[in-house]
Amino acid sequence: MKNSSKYQRMLMCMTCGAPVPAAAEAGTFTCTYCGAALRARAKRTGPIRFPADDMGIAPEKAEQARLVSLRKQAEHDDGSSPYAYNNVPKGLEYIHEMSSGDEAFLPAALSAFRMAVDRCESSNCAFNDQQAVFWLASQMRSACIQQGKPERAQAALANAYDLLEDPGFLQMTACMLAMTYLRGGDLASAEEQLGACEPRPALLEVDTEYRWSRGTLYLAQGKWEEALDIVGDEHGDIPYEGSAVFTFNSVRVAALERLGRADDAEEEMRNLLEIAESEYDADHQLLAKMYRGMKHWEPAAEVLKRVIE
Repeated sequence: MKNSSKYQRMLMCMTCGAPVPAAAEAGTFTCTYCGAALRARAKRTGPIRFPADDMGIAPEKAEQARLVSLRKQAEHDDGSSPYAYNNVPKGLEYIHEMSSGDEAFLPAALSAFRMAVDRCESSNCAFNDQQAVFWLASQMRSACIQQGKPERAQAALANAYDLLEDPGFLQMTACMLAMTYLRGGDLASAEEQLGACEPRPALLEVDTEYRWSRGTLYLAQGKWEEALDIVGDEHGDIPYEGSAVFTFNSVRVAALERLGRADDAEEEMRNLLEIAESEYDADHQLLAKMYRGMKHWEPAAEVLKRVIE
């Protein structure tokens, strides 16, 4: 993947789905793949702003209250949050039922994404329309990575990021975008993208996405202590949204391994495998597949290998 510093941004052609470099300013550009003339919004810059909700509480007390709230959210998490990846927006069930590895998936998702963007623009970013844009961008991201098209994943997320207005959807998308940069080895752009995020959001899904994304970047930067601190020294220290069980806890395993705490890393890996088997009917092969080819997951892969042997 090209270093994003070489281009102002990479956008997705809404006609053919190709990734196309574009200037940061609003305007029109031509797809170099299909020749379509495309309209682009200005690149979104600056921090993501969440409503202030600490009401003047001292920072240390506000953080304690936030963690209590996040834990309560985790205890009652039923997957119904609009920010949850497994909460399928109404009318998009047919996309959810398709296999992301199928050749027909991306064309179908692109068509749905195009319509969702049009609706979102027409409704001045009504919340439900933003949810559809966010969810479709996340599904396209996963499919593009699975199909070996990382630049296309980055471009789809960039289109969504420049359109969305809700801070929760924005931050979730920013974290996904940062991880596409990291996957391509562009740590500077990943840092810049996560730097726009609110590090202490009040919503469980948004907090979880930020923690594991930031923790993964810390791993890539060799900041083992920081990576461990953001996800907690032991499982259960920090509440997280259930669907992130593998990524969130793998950050801890990798950080412990790099800090020379091999026994603790193996204990956490065994705990992770137990959760995977009992709650998700998954085994070590799923984790091995997730770790494959990703340099920042190498420490966790080493621990997994020792544990299963």
